[in-house]
Amino acid sequence: MTQVASPSAVHGPWDGVRVEADGRSIELSRRGNELWIRLPDPDLVARAVHAGVPEPARSAPLVSRRVLLTTGSHHHQAYWVKGERGNELRLAPITYLIAEGRYVSRHDAFLQPPDAPAHATRWNSNCIQCHATRGEPRLDERADVFATSATELGIACEACHGPGGAHIAKQQNPVTRFATHLTGSPDSTIVNPKRLSSARASEVCGQCHAYFVPRDETAFWTRGYDYRPGDALDRSRALLEPNSAATGLVEAAAESLFWGDGTIRVGGRELNALRASACFARGSGERQLSCLGCHSLHDSEPNDQLRHGDSVDAACVRCHGREASAGSAHTHHAPGSPGVSCVSCHMPFTSYALFTAIRSHRIDSPSALGTAQTGRPNACNLCHLDRTLGWTAAALSTWYGTKPSAPPSDAARAALDSGTARAVEELLSGDAAARAVVAAAFGRSEALRASGSDWEARVLAELLDDPYAAVRHVALDSLRALPGYGDFRADFVAPPEERRRARTAALERYATLAVSRRDSALPLDSRGQRDEARIAALLAARDQHPTTISE
Repeated sequence: MTQVASPSAVHGPWDGVRVEADGRSIELSRRGNELWIRLPDPDLVARAVHAGVPEPARSAPLVSRRVLLTTGSHHHQAYWVKGERGNELRLAPITYLIAEGRYVSRHDAFLQPPDAPAHATRWNSNCIQCHATRGEPRLDERADVFATSATELGIACEACHGPGGAHIAKQQNPVTRFATHLTGSPDSTIVNPKRLSSARASEVCGQCHAYFVPRDETAFWTRGYDYRPGDALDRSRALLEPNSAATGLVEAAAESLFWGDGTIRVGGRELNALRASACFARGSGERQLSCLGCHSLHDSEPNDQLRHGDSVDAACVRCHGREASAGSAHTHHAPGSPGVSCVSCHMPFTSYALFTAIRSHRIDSPSALGTAQTGRPNACNLCHLDRTLGWTAAALSTWYGTKPSAPPSDAARAALDSGTARAVEELLSGDAAARAVVAAAFGRSEALRASGSDWEARVLAELLDDPYAAVRHVALDSLRALPGYGDFRADFVAPPEERRRARTAALERYATLAVSRRDSALPLDSRGQRDEARIAALLAARDQHPTTISE
């Protein structure tokens, strides 16, 4: 999670490297085992950001600073240099994309508007919350300096198990250790999340995997969050909800963070979603779902951290055995197909993080009317990309007898009656987060099997010139997942004229692959031909309100 910067800690090359970021050339170099970066003065940039100066990095003089810490080692890696206030650390304006082996501007690594102001991110008050164990900002307000400390850099044992000194002292006696293992009795000197209630165990995860603000902001600036595993999390943190006053304390607007029905759509913030799930909110005792029902930190792969030996549906089956035993009679999907999995329908990919969509941890049932009213994509149309919202409503009504509890609004009725595939509408007309989430669906193998894979390129091509760099990245990944596009070349951070050429090249390739194409999945005109005017109209109707996903 966080490491002292060294040649062995960084993933990318760090000598004689130049990276363009915020209109400036950033230079990376080594001095022996020290890593250095020449960048716009981060302290002047921070002051300019807070003063509302546009493009603050363009006018700041270039300075050389030693890189002291790195954050992230799985997908992205970020870099921190010394600030001017005590041991303050400021974020360098570049990010290394590990899978792609390249540096990009920090701005382009996240889903945010192209004209979003630069961030003045400080490790001491931001990343220390979740990328260190027991981090304390320790701001001296009178001197205006930081003396920040952390028990350990990164996420270590005590983050989940609490202070371990007493446990170590007790268990140094081999007789005590033997007796503890023999009896299996709890050791009161340490916290084992598996022995906590579902709510408290989930809150151990939620101290990082949630969107929150401090309940006592003054106390946070001095001693951080006064939380120990097993405590009630809400004593130290206020979890964000769409209409809570706390949303005013974060940079992103509430409509960026939540779907219209209040479901969090920021990846890595699973506790906010879980708490809105009936499996958690209405469960009790062993029938209350917790994070540990599916995940394990010690017996899992780093990606997703799903428990070894369990299917992805294991936690669902423990309570919903009747539905599981009914098989296709309940799911109405063929045995062995993705549609028979509980999570496929009840945990769709509607959260965004790290250039992809991830499963929502708000566990509920798909609803066409819910999508029409709130805009949150549903599992059916994220897999059946070629189907309308009306098709989904009819299928759910036939299979499960679902009926609206009240007449739909005029706007919802229009959405249900639309003759255009819902995923196409969302891809072209949704806000930036919706476009990214749905673009990711266009590259998933199960969606391509359900929808065909010979038409999606026509609409994905439009997103190669999307205003948001992150949307372009997701669309390009999905385009390359289609037959005939695996070698398609484009750069998601290219200048506008190059992006437009990439769009044109994708459309030209689409025209050459027309032998068995199913244009019927796209909007059709009165003659049954692909309706380019309708595609253009959807693009013109794109939701342009600024969207920022604060991962």
